[in-house]
Amino acid sequence: MNSTILVLVYPEERVADEVMDTVKHLQSMGLIEIEDACVVIKTAEGQIKLHQSHNLPLLAAAGGAILGSLVGLLFAAPYVGAAVGATAGIMGGTLADIGVDDDFMESVGKEMKPKSSALFLLLHHITIDKAIPELAKHGGKLLHTSLSRAQEERVKKMFQSGALPQNP
Repeated sequence: MNSTILVLVYPEERVADEVMDTVKHLQSMGLIEIEDACVVIKTAEGQIKLHQSHNLPLLAAAGGAILGSLVGLLFAAPYVGAAVGATAGIMGGTLADIGVDDDFMESVGKEMKPKSSALFLLLHHITIDKAIPELAKHGGKLLHTSLSRAQEERVKKMFQSGALPQNP
C-alpha cells in the first residue's frame, strides 16, 4: 500500500496543532488513516520544536512489558519478564525510526519563518475530496506532497480557495 505525504505550513505557531485536531477528527470519520504525523513549530527565537504523534519507545516498552510478562509467567517470574521485555521494547522502539524522516522535518523547520508552524502527515489513506476541504478551512499552504501532479494541483487550488471544490 502506498502512503501519501502532505506537508502543510501555517503563518502562526498555534495553527498546526489546531489542524492536527481536525486530522484526528477526520481519522475518526474514516476519511484519512494516519501512519505518522508531526507538528513542527518555529518559535520567535528561531528554535525548532518537533511534536511527534507517536512515541515509539513508549509504545514499544508497553508492548515489550506485556510480552515479557507473558513469557515470564511461563518461567514463574512475570516481573522479571516484564522488565526485560520493557527494556527490549524501548531499545527496539528507539532504533525503529518509521514515519516521516526527522532530518527532512528539521530541514523544513530551518526554512520556516519565526512564529510559524507546519504539519507533516504520512497517510495510509486519504479521501481527497472530503478531507482536504476540511484541512483547507484553516488556511495555510501545501509545501510538499507525494500526490500525483494532477492531484497536487487540485489540492493546492482547494487550499488557495479555502472552500469546497466546485464540480464542473
